[in-house]
Amino acid sequence: MNTRGLLKVWQEIHGPLTRGRREEFLARSEVAEITRYPSRAIYSYLPDHPKLQLLLERLRAGAAIEVKKPQPQASGEQPVRYRPSKTPNNPSPEKTKLKRDRPNRKEMNRLRGIAQSDQWWK
Repeated sequence: MNTRGLLKVWQEIHGPLTRGRREEFLARSEVAEITRYPSRAIYSYLPDHPKLQLLLERLRAGAAIEVKKPQPQASGEQPVRYRPSKTPNNPSPEKTKLKRDRPNRKEMNRLRGIAQSDQWWK
């Protein structure tokens, strides 16, 4: 995936950007690094991470093994083939979030207490 392709997919998922914002988007250093990762990984994490920095962190954590290598020069070398890693077809949004974005144990206990006191399920 190239930078224009990333911009197009970004706009399809998160909404259109103005001309100035598109230029800012393409000029960001994260965009160049994100496009080095496989398209499959980018497509799977992009809907859950609307910020470029968070998307890049998630890609680094989950798909670091699959980073594309530069193509060999015209010296007749054969390109290196990578075996794709196994990824779930439909990853859980909770598991694709960064750990700091998920509620911790204290927060879960607080929410559980609220639910039990209000008995919202009845």
